[in-house]
Amino acid sequence: MQNIKHINLYKQIVVGLIGLIGTITILSLTVQHGTGITPDSVVYISVARNFADHNTFIMYNGSVLVLQPPLYPIVLALIKKILLIDPQVSTSYVNAILLV
Repeated sequence: MQNIKHINLYKQIVVGLIGLIGTITILSLTVQHGTGITPDSVVYISVARNFADHNTFIMYNGSVLVLQPPLYPIVLALIKKILLIDPQVSTSYVNAILLV
């Protein structure tokens, strides 16, 4: 019985360390290179900015967001409205938190 508890504890520690390494990796790469390097990232950031400013789901090219799920841009827009942090900056931290 004690061996099973120790094995479970080691598994939790290993999973926690992997999450910590992933979080540090995400933060170091996105701080260094920035976010918005993929088409999806650009769409999410532009929709989040537009939703925070105008309450609409309009992308950078003027079309309506219909293919991607809207929850992530809504979270980024709320961060912009509440904390006044631009989605370009907050995406690094939101992604790191979501990884853990």
